[in-house]
Amino acid sequence: MAKKLRRLPNGFGWIDKLPGTRRKPYRARVLVGKELDMDVQKVRKKFQTVGYAETWTDAFELLQSYHNSPYGFEKRVMTVKEVYDEWSTDHFPIVSDSTQKGYRAAFQILEPVYGMKFKDLTVQDIIRSIDASGKNAPTLKRFKSMMNALYKYAIGQGITDRDLSSYIDLSRYRNKNPNRTEHDRFTATEIKRLWKHTDDNTVRIILALIYSGVRIDELLSLRREDVHLDEQYFDVTHSKTDSGIRMVPIADKVLPFYKDWMAVGADTLISRDGIRPYTYTTFRKYHWDPVLKSLRMHHTPHDTRHTCASMLTEADVKPVVIKKILGHSAKMDVTEKVYTHLDVSTLLNAVNSI
Repeated sequence: MAKKLRRLPNGFGWIDKLPGTRRKPYRARVLVGKELDMDVQKVRKKFQTVGYAETWTDAFELLQSYHNSPYGFEKRVMTVKEVYDEWSTDHFPIVSDSTQKGYRAAFQILEPVYGMKFKDLTVQDIIRSIDASGKNAPTLKRFKSMMNALYKYAIGQGITDRDLSSYIDLSRYRNKNPNRTEHDRFTATEIKRLWKHTDDNTVRIILALIYSGVRIDELLSLRREDVHLDEQYFDVTHSKTDSGIRMVPIADKVLPFYKDWMAVGADTLISRDGIRPYTYTTFRKYHWDPVLKSLRMHHTPHDTRHTCASMLTEADVKPVVIKKILGHSAKMDVTEKVYTHLDVSTLLNAVNSI
């Protein structure tokens, strides 16, 4: 015969044991009102679940905590995931898309403790999550920033009265960046070799990247309406950073490639078959890697961006112009930001000098 649960004082609440195998089978509930069920013309009670517990005693303590401060109780039992969801809903509308993306990646570090009550988090819980995540130093830096914001929010909302973010020491992870790759520029000899194979469309794309400094995804997603052949520039309207939204000059050397691409008539400037745009994965796997292997070169697409920056520097192009072309305005100092309104001719002269 099942063991009968102890009776609670009138108006205190209910504790019932749920069926099945559960880690926390005891549910604590309180009465929050009554409503008339029009279908059966019967008054029904409305309950609010306070929480779940492993033992009857733990469930009783949940009810006691609720009655001690019923209005703040819901906040104090919020999980880590619930706090993040509430904070991000409030915070994300005022930050850039790239910042939001960084925070989402950083929050994945806390996946092992998503279901824990935020107020019960310990520094050890956070450090263990960091160790298990395998995330690199840049992501951990964003993680620390996110935790500062989360705790500031949680304290303000009465979810917790402790700020553990100041105790998160990331010094031992400073050099932890397993995904980092060294970027090597294309040499002058390699670029000359590329120019001998411009009958290959992939080689044309590589040269267009080298002489513009754009990111590979910026070029592959470039739409025809954003290309202005007569003025020799195109507009990057979508980028991984706000400063990446910019006007990019088309060097004289690669202008014929753009004219040929524009003649195809696809929605995007560069297409796989005159219709479909390339994805990064498809382009890298089936075009970039095989072509460079055949030319005895080993580079990542980002190396073209590094090459462009190096060539512009060697041509004595002013740093403010280089940053404007590459979309690095976020790295400009205060003086440089005053002079960011550069016309197309200035940018075009720069890329034509390399």
